[in-house]
Amino acid sequence: MIGVRKRILWIDVIRSVCLILMVLEHIVIYTLKINSSFWGVNRDHPLYNFVELCDSIFTSNWLHNIKYIVVGLFFFISGVSFNLSKNNEIRCLKIMSFAILINVITALVEVYTQFDCLVLFGILHCMATCLFIWILLSKIKNENLKWLICIVFFTTSIILTIMKPTLSSTNILMIFGVPQDDYRSGFDYFPIFPWITVYSFGVVMNIKGNKGKEEKTSRFYKTISFLPSIIGKNSLYVYIFHIPIIIYTLMIIYICL
Repeated sequence: MIGVRKRILWIDVIRSVCLILMVLEHIVIYTLKINSSFWGVNRDHPLYNFVELCDSIFTSNWLHNIKYIVVGLFFFISGVSFNLSKNNEIRCLKIMSFAILINVITALVEVYTQFDCLVLFGILHCMATCLFIWILLSKIKNENLKWLICIVFFTTSIILTIMKPTLSSTNILMIFGVPQDDYRSGFDYFPIFPWITVYSFGVVMNIKGNKGKEEKTSRFYKTISFLPSIIGKNSLYVYIFHIPIIIYTLMIIYICL
């Protein structure tokens, strides 16, 4: 069909896997958050074993290691997609709009329900910021200079990761990875550093996917690419709406049991 951009299967597959793993992680996290805030299930409750399972998963080291790998892949693929998209400005505006909406909604929910869920600078804020920065940097024609910028981002990320600096009386630099001493980051806090480094490498590597190759049209290819393409194409909406769906589903299950 003329005017419809072909999906690149391997990008959609990686993005879909990352999103599915994020959803599973959020099921674990929100089960524990809701249990501590509202449920407080005991050994006699049908959900007790599930809560215990979530707690054992959350406290395990491997979950946090997988989380960083998954988020890193997600930022890298987003950087790769930067060169494949023709409407980065619109995407940036859309992502930032949803990010601000998350600020407002989580603030209202926390104020009126005392449910600890406030998001100040989450993954969508960071993604939109990375996208905006590279919209500006894409004007640079010198590829060597772009790589130099990546090295600067990488060096800054290493320094901040090792030193873990904080400020005593303000949170104004938290978006760069320098939060206030007592900042309660929650689970959705993704500062610009180090994630812009991973995003930037995805951009400057300039991977073209399957551009220039013959498009696969076999029935098998269409079958295996259908679901990843749907999830990849709607990844922003999947990320936005899966959290309220998880919360309401957990609450309904608790009420029914």
